[in-house]
Amino acid sequence: MPKSIKIDQFRYMTSESWRILMAVEMGMKNHEFVPSDLVHKISRCARRGSSFAKLLRDDLVPHGLLAYETDNRKGYSGYRLTNLGYDYLALHALIKSGQVIDLGSMIGVGKESDVYLAVAGDSCGRQCEELDGEEKNRADLPSKGDYIVIKFHRLGRTSFRKVREKREYHQGRNTCSWLYLDRLAAKREFEMMQILYDYGLPVPCPLANNRNAVVMSLVSDAVPLCKVLPTTLRANNGALANILYAQAVEILEKITSNGLIHGDFNEFNLLIGGLAGGASKDSTAAPDDGDTTNDVDLDKVQLILIDFPQMISRDHRNAQEIYERDLNGIVGFFDKFLELDPTNIPPKSLLDIPRTGSMDVDLKAPGYIREKPSKRSAGRRVVEDSDLLVGTVAALALNDDRSETSSEEEEITDSGEDEEDEEAQDVDAEVQGSSAEYESALSHEEEESASSEGFTTPSMARCNLGLNNKTASQTIISRDEVRERRKREEKKRMQNEFRLRIKRQQRASTKNKSRAEIIAETKLFA
Repeated sequence: MPKSIKIDQFRYMTSESWRILMAVEMGMKNHEFVPSDLVHKISRCARRGSSFAKLLRDDLVPHGLLAYETDNRKGYSGYRLTNLGYDYLALHALIKSGQVIDLGSMIGVGKESDVYLAVAGDSCGRQCEELDGEEKNRADLPSKGDYIVIKFHRLGRTSFRKVREKREYHQGRNTCSWLYLDRLAAKREFEMMQILYDYGLPVPCPLANNRNAVVMSLVSDAVPLCKVLPTTLRANNGALANILYAQAVEILEKITSNGLIHGDFNEFNLLIGGLAGGASKDSTAAPDDGDTTNDVDLDKVQLILIDFPQMISRDHRNAQEIYERDLNGIVGFFDKFLELDPTNIPPKSLLDIPRTGSMDVDLKAPGYIREKPSKRSAGRRVVEDSDLLVGTVAALALNDDRSETSSEEEEITDSGEDEEDEEAQDVDAEVQGSSAEYESALSHEEEESASSEGFTTPSMARCNLGLNNKTASQTIISRDEVRERRKREEKKRMQNEFRLRIKRQQRASTKNKSRAEIIAETKLFA
């Protein structure tokens, strides 16, 4: 079990110590180890020399707030901020702003975070309300002295080091500090929790966020779903299990329809509120006759969702796989206590769940699709064929060719309509018993009359179109020809420059040679 935060030294921290911790934090933005000279310069501490070194090595380093590191290969040494020092800075900011009064004991441990009990201050959750400009329900905000929860993120543990594969906190960076990743994870979880709470989903009320700490409301008498006794879930033909399964499916569908995928939706991240004390595994009381739901009010039972930093958009490339994992996890858990009907199981494909909201776009969740086009695509211009022509005359010729082809197409459609009329007349003539000679003569006369009046037949239109294309192709220069011309011009230019360079070198060599001869003659015959 990881070490808990000891606040014994917290009460005796001086203003100079806080300034040094913040100076090391600022220096770690672009330093792996911050030199002592830079720490003194940023902190503007009044102490100098040995007094300043004593404050670092005798007060901060022994208590685990700072660590002194040395790199023998590079000959470089300095100080770095530890996880405990980062927790101290976050807790100091929360206490100074009135969000928290005191820190209690540890109540939960995870692979990437530690959860502590705390006491709310005067303005717990009020500053967040003022920044958002929205009025929250006063009943949801805790009053002074109430118990709240603080979650400290701990990325980089031996149990969870593949952050680049599992999370997208680094945002494409090659290297990143673990403390900075903790800060990004805490910020993302606070934003996720805030929007889920505003949409009416059963999540804890978000109160404040600073560095790697997230302050949220405490769900009283809540028990993790994984710690509920199996006899409690199976009692009365699985009455409690049926209610919990219906609520879990509703939460999963509501999150998915609003554009998000939880990513870790299982019995370990679901809390049950409203259960009696004898329903959990930690209780020492034995159930009577296997019926433990007598003390449970099923109307007050409610599932509460926690743990949000891994949430992604439903448009993410791995969204379908992660959604199926969440669905299989919750269905597999309740399948142990219930006989699930296939009709009560949510669809396994995201395409079968219609989108009703856009929380992923509001949060800019990993994998979301931007609605507006990028500046690069918006600034692009469609290249027309006239841009590939040489000179304005060729462009005008191309426009004339386009107008001629459009007029020819209209003439072709008109002649096609005339042919349909001729065929209709031929059919009528056959019905009336006219001969084939009369039909051919009639069609021949109509074609001659059409040509004399200015109409064109399809064959005439094809001939004219071929001639026009031939004349237009003589004026148009293709892309390959333009590229070849540019290559020839570039090659010719390089050859000319090479010749000029050789001439200059020859002139310079002759001048230097003549000067050297003059100097040698003056030395000999002086």
